[in-house]
Amino acid sequence: MKLMLDDQVFLLFGYVGTPTVTRVLPILKKFQDQNILLFFPFTGAQPQREPPYGTFAFNLRASYRQETAGLVDNFVRINRRRIAVFYQADAYGRSGWAGVRSALKKHGEQIVGEATYRRGERFTGTMRKQVEILKEAKPEAVICIGAYAACAAFARDAVDPLPTCRLSAAKISSSCSPKGATTASAIRNGWSTPKWCPVTRTRPYPQSKSTAT
Repeated sequence: MKLMLDDQVFLLFGYVGTPTVTRVLPILKKFQDQNILLFFPFTGAQPQREPPYGTFAFNLRASYRQETAGLVDNFVRINRRRIAVFYQADAYGRSGWAGVRSALKKHGEQIVGEATYRRGERFTGTMRKQVEILKEAKPEAVICIGAYAACAAFARDAVDPLPTCRLSAAKISSSCSPKGATTASAIRNGWSTPKWCPVTRTRPYPQSKSTAT
């Protein structure tokens, strides 16, 4: 509000996270006569892509629906149709959950199991309870929607209980990959890490020479 009223800015930039972005959108709507725009918010949520807020935002990042659809489509392609979701219990996680559900519906499937965690969980915490919840659903794949530390902790704890289950992650969770930053901590502490964990790419490749936007 201060930026709009006192500083009279015409553009907002650097907004990170679904909760942050979804709170500023109604303000942009309120001040729509001033033509203030939101550039490249770091979230794949839907509100800034649809009416009544879509005209105020320019998105560079792919949407959660596009992102999760890519993960679901690839799992279905390799005949892993029993898909569960591990997600953060907030607007971000729920958006990803909705994307998975929508993508599965197109294939005639539904989410077989789901488990959540509270925002702020650390890699050193335990995700065994969430793993056990999903284990009961007998998933062939789990899509993780959350912060990197929590998703990495889930991947670590899922290695032995879900040995044949494939894990995947939305871009912000990419450290659940064996190459992620938390893998070093896992190795130092003698923890196992998953051997197969694809992640999505949600922004244009920086070295691409394509002019498409």
